[in-house]
Amino acid sequence: MSAAGKSSGGSKRLGRREKFVLTQIFLMFNGKPGILHFEDIKDRLLRNVDTWKDYWRVAEEAERCRLALYRLEGRGYLKKMRRADGSDLRCCLFEVTEEGVEAARLAARETLEDDIVKKALNRLRAKETRWAPIDMIMENVWEVSKNMKLFENIEEFEEYWSKRKLGFVLKKRFNLKRVKRRVHGKETWGYALVNETR
Repeated sequence: MSAAGKSSGGSKRLGRREKFVLTQIFLMFNGKPGILHFEDIKDRLLRNVDTWKDYWRVAEEAERCRLALYRLEGRGYLKKMRRADGSDLRCCLFEVTEEGVEAARLAARETLEDDIVKKALNRLRAKETRWAPIDMIMENVWEVSKNMKLFENIEEFEEYWSKRKLGFVLKKRFNLKRVKRRVHGKETWGYALVNETR
């Protein structure tokens, strides 16, 4: 997460791979408990593989993610499923606990920041919006976040996203420039969403 952003709570002590695994869990189960197999994570890693070189690189990453699953189990976010007699199953099946669901939501907020803002900007561009004030962009970020169930309510969203943080993301990660426009007779700062040639 950027230095300008607020902490995402429980996910701040997690490593990159734990956050990745939790984010995939959030996306797979839509913010609800579920049953997870290691192959589910591996399949998601392999989706964008084009070459054998990439395949072996991803295979190594998958092994690191497998170890991350056990670290998440140690934190109580996952619970290894066992037979009725308590013995281990031959395959690695994990149940996502309630604590895991919340940790996955927190991790997804952080790791999906750029994707959320990109979708919000694309929504505006789809309406042929060429310039937008920060409030309008923030409203679309909220709509995208709400649809993805990243926040329980607007108060939670506003605690995580501030205008300052969004402005930082727009400038540093999307290279959008602040531009003044006259709106209802008043000069207002906003962001140019398209490159304008004069």
